[in-house]
Amino acid sequence: MTTDFTETENRVITSAIAFANDVLEPNAMKWARGETLAREFFLQAAKYDLCGLLVPSALGGSELGYRAFASVLERLASVCFASTFALVVHNNLASNIAKNGDAQHKTLLPAMLAGEKIGAFLLTEPGAGSDAGAIVTTAGAANGDGELSGAKAWITNGVIADVLSVYVQTEPGSGAKGIANYLIET
Repeated sequence: MTTDFTETENRVITSAIAFANDVLEPNAMKWARGETLAREFFLQAAKYDLCGLLVPSALGGSELGYRAFASVLERLASVCFASTFALVVHNNLASNIAKNGDAQHKTLLPAMLAGEKIGAFLLTEPGAGSDAGAIVTTAGAANGDGELSGAKAWITNGVIADVLSVYVQTEPGSGAKGIANYLIET
């Protein structure tokens, strides 16, 4: 590949090129026509070491730097942007769990890295779009019982997700100050 990347990064970039040729290329047109991305996609991505790109190696990930991560995404997106975006969402959640999780390192992360559990990111809402400070879905103190209440829209991987990263408002009227994130298994 290039001397600008580590040996591991070059290996993962090479794997991404193979994944693009072996998996994305034969399926890209089908997915572009609106067919739902199959769960099998993530199992296949895991076989090519593409489900834990930013996760530290100590937790089972590839621990790519951001330049190598971008290089992987560039190669995948050149063949199929939609499936690459789905993989980005999954990888970002796995990375967030690796950085901020505790018990989730053992309960969720291994299955996510194996492509057995799929992650989704729930921020966007009707009427708020992706403006986090304007979301109105509530949880915790706002409801008095911890139950989530509201609506989300445009959820990448939502149909097949097992792990949801849900952004909610815990202090209505406080804007971004009251935003919290709930990690929910479906």
